Amino acid sequence: MGILISAHKLEKAFASRTLFSGLTFAIENGDRIGLIGPNGAGKSTMLRMLVGQQKIDGGDLSVSRGTRIALLEQSPTFEEGVTVYDAILAATDDPYDYDNMMIVDELLSKLDLNRDEV
Repeated sequence: MGILISAHKLEKAFASRTLFSGLTFAIENGDRIGLIGPNGAGKSTMLRMLVGQQKIDGGDLSVSRGTRIALLEQSPTFEEGVTVYDAILAATDDPYDYDNMMIVDELLSKLDLNRDEV
C-alpha cells in the first residue's frame, strides 16, 4: 500500500500556545482514521493544514499526487432552500455524474432522509 499523506515533525502554535510539536504520521491507502481529542487540541487545525487552509509552522507535510482531501466544516452554512441532496452532491467532483448521484441517494437512504428535504 502506498502512502497518501505523510507528516514529519509538524509544528503548530497560536501565539504562545503550542498545539503540537514534533508530530509525525503517515496515512496509507486503505487506512481508516479518526481524530479524537478534547476541544482546542488542534483536530480542526490539523484537518485545515491537510487541505491547505492553514499554514504549518514547521516540519514537512506531503500529500501524494492525485490524492483528494475534502473537509466539511463543523458548522457549515448553506444557502436558504438548498436540499440535503443538492448540498452533498455539490461537494463531489462532478455533481452531474450518475454514479455520484446514486451514491448520494444511497447515503440519504441509509440516513432515512428524503432527497427533497431542506
